Amino acid sequence: MRVFIFCLLLCVSSFAVGGESTSLKSIRENQKGVEALKNNNYSQAQEHFVHALKGSPFSSEVQLNLGLSYYGQGQMEKAESSYKSALEMAQNPQSQFASLFNLGEMAGKANKVDEALKYYQAALEVNPNSIEAKTNIELLILNQQQQKGQGQDQDQKDNQDSKDGKDSKDKKDQKQGDQDQDNQNQDKDKKEDQPKEYGKNKPQPKKFESQELTQSDVNKILSEIKQQEQRIRAEYNKKDIKEKPRDKDW
Repeated sequence: MRVFIFCLLLCVSSFAVGGESTSLKSIRENQKGVEALKNNNYSQAQEHFVHALKGSPFSSEVQLNLGLSYYGQGQMEKAESSYKSALEMAQNPQSQFASLFNLGEMAGKANKVDEALKYYQAALEVNPNSIEAKTNIELLILNQQQQKGQGQDQDQKDNQDSKDGKDSKDKKDQKQGDQDQDNQNQDKDKKEDQPKEYGKNKPQPKKFESQELTQSDVNKILSEIKQQEQRIRAEYNKKDIKEKPRDKDW
């Protein structure tokens, strides 16, 4: 990130020699560490800054540079701790601004937008003319708005997908229902087209239920049959006599 590289150069060049606790050895170790940082040799830079702190344990500038060496190695927690220590030890506005700016940059990369904005705004209070701090604030707000817009678009897409899925299911159910109704109608038509079997609905005679007859019942039936036969013969003979022609009387 261009702004952060500028911050690196600002921090490593801001080491101030002063105070009774600063020794020549600490100055030399810090200078060696700065050269290692410029060459991206972060582990070697870390060693030099640790040695520099032994002679100047309260130097805000050395703490800042040590944080940069940790950051270059991906040791974010140690880098943040060094930046916060540098902020507490800061004796001048430049060191205070650099500490706040670096903390804001770290929070921004960790997607801690609110925390990053807090550090950048505090840095602007120290240096209101910082273009870098203003630019980073604008970028954070823009990214935040884009993320919210993407989130809303995703929610709308999820809602639309859910609605489309429900509509598709309703259409499928309706289609299945129509198909079932068509099948039922076809089965009904087939049944109506089939010829009816002859006599299928014709009333059928009741089955004769045989019962065991006694001899008396048999004799009675035979007697009635005989009487009917005699009546028929008598009626027939009577009719025959009536219709027989008379002989001529001459």
